[in-house]
Amino acid sequence: MGKIVMPKNSALLNEIESVLHIYHEANDWLTNAIYKEHLKAMIGSDQYQSSYTKKAQITSYFGFTVWEDINNPQSRRRITESGKKMYEAITESNTDKIQEVLMNALETVRFGRHNYGCPESNSDVEPPALYIRAIMDLGYLTYREFAFLLWKLEDVGGNYTDTLAELRELRNQGPITLSEEANRYADCKPIMILMRWGFLDEDADKSGGKHIIIKPEILRKYETRLKNLKIYNIDMDVAEPIVDDDLLVHPVQSIYKTSIKSDFHRNRIIFGAPGTGKSYDLNRDKDTLLKNGGEYGRVTFHPDYSYANFVGTYKPTMLDPVNDLIVSEDEKGVLSVLLDDKTAQEKYDLLYDKFKEGDLTRLPLLLGLYNDDKFKTKKKDGSDASGDNSVERNHGRAIRPYVNLISNKKSASEITYEYVPGPFMRTYVKALKNAQTDNPKPYLLIVEEINRANVAAVFGDVFQLLDRDDDNVSEYAIQTSEDIKKYLAKELGGKPQEYSEIKIPDNMFIWATMNSADQGVYPMDTAFKRRWNFDYLGINHNENDIKGNFVTMGSEVYHREIEWNELRKAINNTLSSYKINEDKLLGPYFLSRKIVVPSSGNKINADIFISAFKSKVLMYLFDDAAKQKRASLFDGCKDATKYSSICEEFDKRGVEIFCKEIRDKFPRAMAIAGVAESAEEYK
Repeated sequence: MGKIVMPKNSALLNEIESVLHIYHEANDWLTNAIYKEHLKAMIGSDQYQSSYTKKAQITSYFGFTVWEDINNPQSRRRITESGKKMYEAITESNTDKIQEVLMNALETVRFGRHNYGCPESNSDVEPPALYIRAIMDLGYLTYREFAFLLWKLEDVGGNYTDTLAELRELRNQGPITLSEEANRYADCKPIMILMRWGFLDEDADKSGGKHIIIKPEILRKYETRLKNLKIYNIDMDVAEPIVDDDLLVHPVQSIYKTSIKSDFHRNRIIFGAPGTGKSYDLNRDKDTLLKNGGEYGRVTFHPDYSYANFVGTYKPTMLDPVNDLIVSEDEKGVLSVLLDDKTAQEKYDLLYDKFKEGDLTRLPLLLGLYNDDKFKTKKKDGSDASGDNSVERNHGRAIRPYVNLISNKKSASEITYEYVPGPFMRTYVKALKNAQTDNPKPYLLIVEEINRANVAAVFGDVFQLLDRDDDNVSEYAIQTSEDIKKYLAKELGGKPQEYSEIKIPDNMFIWATMNSADQGVYPMDTAFKRRWNFDYLGINHNENDIKGNFVTMGSEVYHREIEWNELRKAINNTLSSYKINEDKLLGPYFLSRKIVVPSSGNKINADIFISAFKSKVLMYLFDDAAKQKRASLFDGCKDATKYSSICEEFDKRGVEIFCKEIRDKFPRAMAIAGVAESAEEYK
């Protein structure tokens, strides 16, 4: 067994009915904050703040309301189909309908575990069914007797039949005295609400406490169904805690709009000449966007980048049954014992300590799955159990043919395929998960060099999602493939068919950089461009960051101090005179900012600068921007046809390798006899 938890908060009918009224009127997912505002208006605002959230426990416990995140009591909730029926029956004062809805809940809702009203409960025992079954077997049941019954089954590890016999003996001895451990089960709000809704009743005899009975008309109407209630949820046929789960609309349909505020565009491309600081600006804006929380991912496009890389695809993975299916080290330890060549009794004794503090009655079932021989069992206190737990052991044997047991044998196939999400899908899932909370944050995907890949092929049908409406949500949904449906259901909860269409939520941002000057880039069609906001960075954008920073270059008589920004602009002016487009000019950060902006002072490290200038600036000018104008641009060189010759002369003569228009911007301090003053004289 594990741990039984039942609602401890108010079971007043007017409060529970107010909760149902709020969700019935909304008929959609409500944030906890909005729900509390409505509830305060209906029942008053003079109670503890936390109590308003807890008043929804009972409705969730019986499956009338459901949470988006069962592990987060602050998450959004909505009414279920059975909750609507219950509310309508209450407002119509339809007793028969109320009783039918409650009977359905008792048959189909799991109360011991995976229950929305008490998600921390983790027990095989179903408290409401146990109470009703005990009434039918004993004639009536008091709250103290029920507490004793729960304690024996859950904490001590006793069985139902023996505990009933013990209860009959105790009744003959007078009022039951509960231990401290048993007494914590005495406050049973679900049973109280079943009484107040007319499903259970109170007998006139109050000896030993209130005698709770099944209302006679309920017993006449539902006797067969009541007898079939399962007191252990492992015997229930349903797999989910809510009876009408298939009628619920998964939250993904209503969480695209979070109303998150931002001055930044959702779809944004920054473009400009090389070195204008596109990535620098994007990183600065990213820090501003995420200053109060959120996450970002980054990807760089290249010519071989594809839709499968960007969105996701199935890929082969090696299958290790134990490590892939069993994550917990405790579970692996249990499995190693079950697979060992020991007797069932030896295995029981080895595993007893692991299970005695929680799930002791599951141990015989587990052993029954793997072993046929008999074994003795113990109670939690170490004494021999009065029964042999044959029911649980036989359960294990009975279901063995229907389960795929993990064994030590090697699987015939060691390779499987699984959906591997790309950066778009990873960011998308994170944004949707966060959108379900009461405190949505921005999620950013940064695409560097977006036009280095064929964007139409990379984005595929996601291209349609880039059209955003006034709320910054995708205006048009797209149909999803089966693999994406299954992946989203796995990550976000729900069923695959609930993700047949998707949109981009308003808390997801996609930013990109683009440099149209580079060789090998792909063109973008007008339809794709129309879905983005373009921010152009001019050729001198960010130049204030580098102004006044100088570097020494040239050796001996050619040695001089040159301001990088002035040299860059002089080169750009010359390129412009050659009718070369602006997007091929040099931006302030064409050489990395860490090179041209000293950490202190304004003197640039000459060795690092000269090395970078040759490998980046001279190479770019020689091979790309001034490829057709080499002789003119480098007319200060003896040989402008070879890149190596240009670099060698640059080491010695610095800026004097360039044409007169550039050289004149940086004159020598004085003329020196015997040293060439002009290109012609030098040559």
